[in-house]
Amino acid sequence: MLSVEKINGKRIAWYIGLTFVFTYIMWGVLALNPGGLLPLSGVPGVIIFIIGGNAPPIVVLFLLLKWREITGLKEYFRRIVRTEYGARRAIWVTALFFLVEIGLVAIMEKRTAQPLYMFIPIFLLTVMGGGLEEVGWRGFLQRGMEKKLPFWLAAPAVGLIWAFWHIPLWFIAGTSNSTFSYLYFVLFCVTNSYVLAALRKISGSVLPCILFHMLINTLGSFFVITDVFLGKDLPLLLAYVLQAILAVALVYLQRRKSQ
Repeated sequence: MLSVEKINGKRIAWYIGLTFVFTYIMWGVLALNPGGLLPLSGVPGVIIFIIGGNAPPIVVLFLLLKWREITGLKEYFRRIVRTEYGARRAIWVTALFFLVEIGLVAIMEKRTAQPLYMFIPIFLLTVMGGGLEEVGWRGFLQRGMEKKLPFWLAAPAVGLIWAFWHIPLWFIAGTSNSTFSYLYFVLFCVTNSYVLAALRKISGSVLPCILFHMLINTLGSFFVITDVFLGKDLPLLLAYVLQAILAVALVYLQRRKSQ
């Protein structure tokens, strides 16, 4: 998105501050739901919810325009789909983690009654329901954090910020987040941050991160999430940790191969 040399502490602070303010205003309105006029089941509530959830890409677009790094939307989207190391590397690393994630969830979680033919439509819809967040989290913030921290520390740092950004969802009636504990969600964000950061690092593109985020949100519609802290499902906890270890290992193996 932005040349890593141009990402500094001040610009990171701008991104984090504006993203939190934007989202917390939008989602805060839904949490308060004044007069009961903005339920999440209604169209206005859904629109506000989606706008708040897409604060990361909106803020990055605003900042890139403000800093005169891009001239418009065309260049913005071109940077999103651009790969630094070619399509082949982006495809194999994305396919690998897609298979790992689908296998992990299918083995560990209970299948819902959602019909399989809805998988593709739901997957496509999640581009606005989580996927584009990655433009901010991994496309901008992760790369900036890696200037200060090694990869294995930068990824969980971004994961914790990412988890904290989601807090209002536990105060909005009708969100799926209210069905499991926040502690589980923090674990989920930290471990998946390793995968998402690895996808960005190895592929040189934020697009695989967008697709993987869309996948995990789609799987949430087809499988019942077991809260490892309330549901005694410790194998799931171990699986998430192992997936994070795999991500770190691949990053360092790829680095050695490049050297």
